[in-house]
Amino acid sequence: MEYRDIPEPLPLRKVLGPSVILAGVGAGSGEYILWPYISSNAGIGFLYLAVVGVTGFGQPLVLLLLSACLNGIVMFVYSILLIRLNRGGLPPAIRVHGFRLGALCFAVLFYGFFAGWYVIVQMGDLV
Repeated sequence: MEYRDIPEPLPLRKVLGPSVILAGVGAGSGEYILWPYISSNAGIGFLYLAVVGVTGFGQPLVLLLLSACLNGIVMFVYSILLIRLNRGGLPPAIRVHGFRLGALCFAVLFYGFFAGWYVIVQMGDLV
């Protein structure tokens, strides 16, 4: 690895941008102040009431299953990208091999199977 000096910091006018505007809008709307206060006082009960309120009394289980299945699809894609980036983008000395590569391949197969199964089941319900 090559060692270099730390570069000079960017001037303030180049650092300020859209993120500062979004943070200002969030703070102005109370997002950064009010939401943590409410969630710290109400706890998980507030989250459950929000889910029930949005989906109706019979739907929290459906929402939970849907989010779990969609997260499985995301993990399938993430595992593939992780293998690709680790095998191709890293120097050979720190690339993933052996047991860890096997675990990542297992994750691709595991999440791929269940994500594919979920898509097939949902397509069967739509048709």
